[in-house]
Amino acid sequence: LSGVQYVGGDFIIIDNEALYTFNGIENLDSISGSLIIQENHALKNISGLVCVEYIGQGITVFYNHDLMSLNGLENVDASNLTDLTIMSNYSLSTCSVNVVCEYLQSPGGTVNIHNNDGDCDTPPEIASQCGFTMPCLPYGNYYFHHPLQISQFQYDYPGCTELEGNAYFNFWGLSTFAGLSHITRIGGNLVIKYCDDMVNLNGWTSLATIGGNIELVLNDDLTSLTGLDNLDTLKGNLTIINNNSLGSLLGLGDLKSIGGEIYIFNNDNLTSLTGMSELDHVGDNFMIYSNNNLVTLSGIDNLHQLDSGLWIGGNSSLQSLSGLENLTTIGGDFLLHYVAALSSLSSCENLTTIGGNLAISDCWSLTNLSGLEGVEELGGSLKLYGNYDLLDLSALSNLKSIDGDIDISMNFELTSLLGLDSIDANTIINLHLDMNGLSDCAVASICNYLADPNGSIVIQSNNEGCNSQAEVEEACTVEIHEVESGKEFMIYPNPVNEYLHIRYPIFDIRYSVFIYDLFGRVVEEFSISHGQEDSQIDVSDYQPGMYSVMIRNENRTVGQKKFIVIR
Repeated sequence: LSGVQYVGGDFIIIDNEALYTFNGIENLDSISGSLIIQENHALKNISGLVCVEYIGQGITVFYNHDLMSLNGLENVDASNLTDLTIMSNYSLSTCSVNVVCEYLQSPGGTVNIHNNDGDCDTPPEIASQCGFTMPCLPYGNYYFHHPLQISQFQYDYPGCTELEGNAYFNFWGLSTFAGLSHITRIGGNLVIKYCDDMVNLNGWTSLATIGGNIELVLNDDLTSLTGLDNLDTLKGNLTIINNNSLGSLLGLGDLKSIGGEIYIFNNDNLTSLTGMSELDHVGDNFMIYSNNNLVTLSGIDNLHQLDSGLWIGGNSSLQSLSGLENLTTIGGDFLLHYVAALSSLSSCENLTTIGGNLAISDCWSLTNLSGLEGVEELGGSLKLYGNYDLLDLSALSNLKSIDGDIDISMNFELTSLLGLDSIDANTIINLHLDMNGLSDCAVASICNYLADPNGSIVIQSNNEGCNSQAEVEEACTVEIHEVESGKEFMIYPNPVNEYLHIRYPIFDIRYSVFIYDLFGRVVEEFSISHGQEDSQIDVSDYQPGMYSVMIRNENRTVGQKKFIVIR
């Protein structure tokens, strides 16, 4: 490579276990892309790059175990750089070469410097070797691995009150963030992991806005989130995972909106969501999983709208959804999975909109769906699996349409589909009824769907009357009721696709005949004269589905039957 003077793209030297030096490329003077030196664990110096004067994008020096110095880059013009990354070079102690000093004094892009040796561990340490103090980074990440980096921050970055990048904290012995009390905004993420001695977040007294995410992960001694009390804007996600001493979310009381998702997972001491009393809106999924001592969702009582889904699973002590009383809108899926102690959905009484699937599975203590009476439309499927004590679906009686499948399986105590009557069969795609206690499946929505299906049908392993498609279709053709025994009438054929015949008993007086669709609207009506024995109705223009025919006199209904129009 001794003849190479110019590289038109990136110059990447990666994973060369036997590479010791860059001797042999001393004539290289220009790289139009980035210079990337990564995972060359035997590399001790890069002095062979001494003639390089121009790099058009970034410099990355990452994870080179034996590299001790950046000498060799001193002639690079820093004004063209868009990124400087110097990370995890465990022997690197000399970084104050001209290009690094000039870039840090006036950064033209991102800065990522940490986990090196000696005075190469942080940007302020390198800046001190270069003879100046650091400004705020225009965009870069701040890495904290020692309490002194927190207490010295305002001296290392004088006048810096807004962090444009991410702030990472990862060390034992962290007890306070007091050295950062002047920080008002973090433009990226606040990430706190493996800080086992930290019991709260005290010290962030001025922090009001985070433009990215909050990630609190594996902080074993964290008991509350106090310290974030002035935070009112979180534009990204709130992630709280494996904080085994966390008992509440106290500290988030000013937070009114979260732009991303909330993920609360495996916090064994968490008993409620107390602490987010002002939260009104979540922009993405709200996921609550495997918090084994969580007994209630109280604490989010002001929550009105989720732009995406609500997913609750594996919280073995959760008995109710108390805390959701003001929730009206779930923009995505409403999923309840393996919440074994959950016995009531009554706290969902104000919920009217579910934009995705309604899926309830393995909720073994749930006997009914009371609380969902206000839901009139699903944007996805209705899925009920493995709810062993579920007895009835009557709470869904106002549900008019879905946009997916009806999938009901392994609900052993469920005997009837009453409650699903009002669903428009045209909005059902596939129908799956399997391994339930069902014996009554002949409700209007199912009968209409079977008359004109939109997809696949599986009906099996239920009780007699709902043990096969044929059994349900037969049940769909039987009479609803006869008001006057001895005054029976006949309709045939049933199902019908062109002409329906109605055969009457001999009436002494004049009667009226009404044809209703499944929504109770009169489709057709006419009178029966004295002595008339039959009528023929042309149903060729009727939409496929279930209808009923009713015979009435002035005072009462004589009889009623239902029939199905097919195509």
